[in-house]
Parts: sequence; structure tokens; C-alpha cells
Amino acid sequence: MAQFRKDTQAYLNDNKTLYEVVMLGDKDGNIINSFGASANIPIADGSVEGYSVRNIFGTTAGNDDIVTTEWRTPWERASNYEFPASAAQMTLVSTSTSDTAVNVLISGLDADYNPISEIRTLTGTTPITTNNTYFRINDMVCTEGNAVGTITLSVGANVYSQIDVGNGRDQKAVYTVPAGYCFFLTRIDAFCTDANGGKAARFRNFLKSSNGRELRVADTTFFENMNIMRQAPFKYDEKTDIEMQLRSLSGSTFGSVFAEGILVQQ
Repeated sequence: MAQFRKDTQAYLNDNKTLYEVVMLGDKDGNIINSFGASANIPIADGSVEGYSVRNIFGTTAGNDDIVTTEWRTPWERASNYEFPASAAQMTLVSTSTSDTAVNVLISGLDADYNPISEIRTLTGTTPITTNNTYFRINDMVCTEGNAVGTITLSVGANVYSQIDVGNGRDQKAVYTVPAGYCFFLTRIDAFCTDANGGKAARFRNFLKSSNGRELRVADTTFFENMNIMRQAPFKYDEKTDIEMQLRSLSGSTFGSVFAEGILVQQ
């Protein structure tokens, strides 16, 4: 391989100088770039084994769900998100009797943080119980049919995922890293507005590991829009609960958070 020195603007004589180059490759030895924009396309389409793109996005249902009195994770309900205290079978139901041919994919983690999933068909306003026992819910997506009602996944009165009418999937700024994986965060965007335009707000990243350790990091103030593009990704270890939270600085407001990164199997 020809080696070129930038300082002397010349190729090295007989390539006698050795350099160490560290590159990332897949299991077959093919060189990849897991964080460049266009180079992430093979990861996004599932071509690189052990790597996948993970988006974390949440938005408030109401225009006044982000308040000054507490931190809230943007999602479909006007309260902060609460994780299940223990693994349990959950109840899936719609608010519309017409939702009888809608398939819903539920993706989450079991009590050991291992990935589990299932597809259930809605039976309108008649509740059905999941086959799996879930400790965490990462995604709920309609895979066939379009629901005309609001879909909830809950245990008793506690809702852990919700699909609002017309959305086709849940939108909560929450994610739990599965066992045997780590998550590399590359980008965060946050927005706060009301009927009069942009609002001042605070953002923070709230993390909780499986041993109970809590971290509240990246606390920052912004007006209307915040954008963080990391030069090097932030690593989250396995079994970490992630919540992207907002808090208004003046009155109640609408808020949303969008984050993305690479999930890597260890």
C-alpha cells in the first residue's frame, strides 16, 4: 500500500515506515463506517450483522403537556413516563369497535432484558392479553391495517405504550438497551413551541441502570430548538433505561425529542 506523508508532500521511500490503522469491520472482515451518514445505509437496511439503527422519538399529545413543575418524557399521555416495576403480561385494546383487523407488533424485553416480541390482532374494544411477559416496552407498531381508535398497552390502570389515532405507532422518548447490546447515541434534537411560537425550555438525559444507579446528564437550556450532533457517540451499556426529558421555563407547552444512534450486539 502506498504511504503518503502530508508534511513532506511525498510518498515514503519503499514504504519502510509502519503505521497502525484501526478500522471497523463486520463479521466477514468487510470494512464499514458505523457513524458516517451515507455509510450507515448498510446498517439501516440490516446488511451488517450485529448492528442496527435505533431511533428514539417522542412527542406530546397536547399543546401544554410540558410543564414547569416537573421533568417529563414526551409521549402520548399528559404525565411523565413510568416503567413497569416487574415483568407482566399486558392488556392490548382499542377505543374503537371498528379495530378488528389491525395487527400490532409489540417489541420489548423480558425480566432478564432479553428481546421479545409478538404480533396480536386487535378485537376492537375487547381487551386481549399478550402471550409474552414484558418488563420493558420499546416499540408498538401497527403492521397491518389502520386503527381508527386509540390503542393502549397496559397493566391495570398503568399504560406503558400508546398509539394515538392515525399515527400507526407509539411515539415515546424512551428506550431500554437489551442484554448483550450497547447503544451509541449520535444525535439529539428537541423542540418546544406553543400557539405563539418558540418557547424556552430545558433538556436532560435521564439514565437508570439495572442496578439502580441513576444519572441525570446533558442538562441544557434552549429556545424553541436544540440540536446536538456528537463528534464521538455516547455509549449506553446493556440494561440501561433511557429517557429524553423536557421541562418548560415559562408556562405549559408542546414538546418533542428526536434521537438516533447505533445499536451494537456485543
